[in-house]
Amino acid sequence: MAQCRVRGATGEEEFLMNMRMSFMIAVCVTVCCVVPATKAAPFEPLFRITSISGECSVKTPDSEQFKNAEDGRAYPYGTMVKTGRKSSAVIVFSEGNTCRLLADAMVTIAEGVKDPKLKTIKLATGRVEVELEPEHHKTNGDSLNVETATAICGAIGCKFTVVFTVEGELQITTVSVEDGQVKITGLQAGLFEGILDSPDTMSIAMGSDKFIRLRLSKGATGLIVQDSEGNPRTIDLKAGSSIKIWRRLSENGKDWVTVIMILGTDDQPIETYTVVQPVGEGEQPTGEQTQKPGEQQQGAEEQEEMDLRQFATTTTTTTTTTTTIPPGTQPTIRPPVTPTTTIPSGGGGHHPPSPTPVGRR
Repeated sequence: MAQCRVRGATGEEEFLMNMRMSFMIAVCVTVCCVVPATKAAPFEPLFRITSISGECSVKTPDSEQFKNAEDGRAYPYGTMVKTGRKSSAVIVFSEGNTCRLLADAMVTIAEGVKDPKLKTIKLATGRVEVELEPEHHKTNGDSLNVETATAICGAIGCKFTVVFTVEGELQITTVSVEDGQVKITGLQAGLFEGILDSPDTMSIAMGSDKFIRLRLSKGATGLIVQDSEGNPRTIDLKAGSSIKIWRRLSENGKDWVTVIMILGTDDQPIETYTVVQPVGEGEQPTGEQTQKPGEQQQGAEEQEEMDLRQFATTTTTTTTTTTTIPPGTQPTIRPPVTPTTTIPSGGGGHHPPSPTPVGRR
């Protein structure tokens, strides 16, 4: 004989509880199915300083002197940050987007005036290691540059190291790509431009006589300079090869005179030529090129410039900046339709970048 299931008070409560649980599980499954893929976190309105080890001090835009940094505190853009001997600290722009300052480093964390989404790490000396989420520049429109006295390094969602040192009359920026890509450009528009891929390592040195030397010590890349007619020209560099560039104003102060020398892996000149172009609007119109090593290309607080130059000339510690781009996220590089010069050497190369300048503030 079939048994009848009778619901009493207790049975009724158990039945309703089971129904509620089934409903909650169904809702949970539905919600989980429609959650979109996680986007890279946009840069915060303020940056934070964390993981302080040793000495770390800051000078905010409204302050006249440096004060001890507070671990975990947020600071406004325009703040200068420096570390002491055997010290380090981490700058956090947002979750997953950081810059680590190593010992005896000094930077200014700046924000673009015309484009607030552009953040710039102005490296006066020392070593910084930058790491951004791979899709950050695609999903939020934010961008990050590391700027020194000799070059601008544009992070393309990557991981790389930048070292800025002063050796006698030479100011040297060394860029090493650990993963992904980094775009390098000169402080003067059109002087040089290139894309470095992992494991490329390049040094950009500037001397007191205004020459710039770009030497590739590891990897292979295409560097865009001007040809004798002032048009873009791609030079394929192999490990050990280099390019030297001298730029000065003509005697009448109306033209830029640029001499470009291409050297092989044995440091012997392969080709030398001269480019003469009219001085553009907003550029130095007369006299010598007045931008001095260590000074910033665009106007900034005089006090900030003085602090940066003083710190850069009184420290002897090497600084490096690193940014990483995860595998599979590198942007497509299209070679420009320009003449290409290949420097003989072993090893393979990769496509040169399009001649689009890194965004400036």
